[in-house]
Amino acid sequence: MNTREYAEADEAADQRARNRKRAWIAAKSSVAKIIKEALAVAAQEKETRHG
Repeated sequence: MNTREYAEADEAADQRARNRKRAWIAAKSSVAKIIKEALAVAAQEKETRHG
């Protein structure tokens, strides 16, 4: 491999890493949203039962 090929391979690896990081952040925010919604529903049900 020459210098250009190394640079292209390095850039491709960087792009894959950025994509993985972006996907991980999206997954974490989705999970956080689901948990918040579930907690809100649970709190509402508890309030309704004990209201």
